[in-house]
Amino acid sequence: MRNYELTLLVKPELTETQLQELLSAITSLLQDQGALIGSQDVKGKKVLPAAVAGYPSVELVVMKFTLDPKKIEEVTKGLKTQEALIRHFLLTYLPTRKARGERIMAKSAVSAPALKEEAEQAEQISNEDIDKKLAEIFKQEENL
Repeated sequence: MRNYELTLLVKPELTETQLQELLSAITSLLQDQGALIGSQDVKGKKVLPAAVAGYPSVELVVMKFTLDPKKIEEVTKGLKTQEALIRHFLLTYLPTRKARGERIMAKSAVSAPALKEEAEQAEQISNEDIDKKLAEIFKQEENL
């Protein structure tokens, strides 16, 4: 399974109900392929810096989902059949850093007692080293 972000440029003349029907069709297309929909964000009408397919503005929609990479080709074929879509952009993305950190914390929580003992030993060693270094510094200052 891989994380995807699908950006849709939709014809601006669609009514609200037509837009919702289009999004429902795309959502069911994704779910038919086994996708897990994460989010769907309708950004609204956006003016483009350059006209795309003769449209100076579009409805912008961003959807995030998780899907098996082998099934992406079927999704792109299905998106091409949607007449209300001007363009679509499909990107893969990695989970956020927070999610990675949570996974790391979950792994370390399993072996927490062993890690705690190692940390205590490292702390004791480092405290002893610090004490020795401070003693050396004070001896050097006395000699000056």
